[in-house]
Amino acid sequence: MTRKEKLARAAAVGADLALGAAPCAGAPSAGASSAGVLSASFEPDRLNILPISYALSLLLQLLPVPIQVLDRSGAYLTKSDADMSWDVLQCDEAFRKELVERVLKERITLFTQERPALIGGVALAGDLVLLVGPVAMRAVDSNFCKLYAVRHQANNVVLPTLPAPKVASLLLLIHATLTGEKIALTSFLDRFFLQDNVVEDTLKRAAEIYMDESLKLRPHNPISFEHDIIDAVKQGDVGALEKALSSPYASMRGTLSSDPLRDQKNLAIVDITLVSRALIDTGYSAEAIFILTDAFIRNVDECKDAEEAKAIARACAIHCTELRAKELQQERAGTGVTSPLVQQACEYMERHVYAKLDVKAIAAELKVSVGYLSKIFKRERHCTMSDYMRAKKIEIACLMLTNTDQSIDEIALSLSFCSQSHFGAFFSKVKGCSPSTFRKLSRLKRKQG
Repeated sequence: MTRKEKLARAAAVGADLALGAAPCAGAPSAGASSAGVLSASFEPDRLNILPISYALSLLLQLLPVPIQVLDRSGAYLTKSDADMSWDVLQCDEAFRKELVERVLKERITLFTQERPALIGGVALAGDLVLLVGPVAMRAVDSNFCKLYAVRHQANNVVLPTLPAPKVASLLLLIHATLTGEKIALTSFLDRFFLQDNVVEDTLKRAAEIYMDESLKLRPHNPISFEHDIIDAVKQGDVGALEKALSSPYASMRGTLSSDPLRDQKNLAIVDITLVSRALIDTGYSAEAIFILTDAFIRNVDECKDAEEAKAIARACAIHCTELRAKELQQERAGTGVTSPLVQQACEYMERHVYAKLDVKAIAAELKVSVGYLSKIFKRERHCTMSDYMRAKKIEIACLMLTNTDQSIDEIALSLSFCSQSHFGAFFSKVKGCSPSTFRKLSRLKRKQG
């Protein structure tokens, strides 16, 4: 094909080919010429078309990564960059043709054989192929880029980083537009990242663990050990919790990593998850506990010492148990949440604590009237929804004042108070001192402690 013919064909693609259009009746077969397919397969007057050139220009704004369109022979119709000397697809013709053939066969696919390098492909109408990549699924060093380039006779280049789910989402969107087929993102990714023998390999590892543990004569802790911890949390019994945590069974744990520090971090994460789910099972706000456990787990992940990881997990268990004890005390005093409706309202406000209170939105979400919700909320919580929301905001403000260097004005703004003075007045009403005084006292207390 001459240069003039290639340019004319690329123009035809940009002007006429639709990503979402279906071939009309009497469209040529796959063996017909591509030019014939482009001119005969689509009727712009009848269909809402999305030209590839237009679509690619938008995609490149959203995802600044290589996106190319090729025909079934592997010839480029569009390129995302004029200088392609860095592109392994441009430089390795055999590799490029192999990818095109596979895309035409599978219709949508990922190429993950050279991880963390990744290329995605989706078949378009008229035996054309759109390729995304190569990209790096995670940050890579210069040595990998050099080896990858040499393997495909390309100049060295730093691969743009783009996680596999984003590449897959782009391909699935185009594929669904073309075919109407909706493929779940997780199941699509599993095709390429979940090995067929993963269960078999896991069972083999389990057998190795059985053998290793039997040789050490070190069985796992009995399930009653975990039940004791769960029961203590649910009952709000700190004494029973400490007794369970100091049990001889506490040292009878599985090995979750060959690295001692990583092993203890993993065990700590398991323990934090165990106690947090126990607290959620009692009806405690899931959103609040998820945020709390996220914070504990991040602290565990940053640990430099195994004993520190253990201590953080124990601190989480005690804190969750104390929260439950406080809730039980409120219930006995008649001030605790008793109805699912009020519990759901509280959880909604906690999820939207950074926004302004919208009682109408909460009532609509829970499918009740504003008047009924306000009435039952005040009866059970002994405060209005506005007071409850502001109290939650103050709790978060206390955390920010103690643990960040954000200004008081920034904290007030982030929590949607109308002004710093309004924030300060309500803070003083709840805490008995101004935000600045609270910050000074809390930091002084931390230094002394």
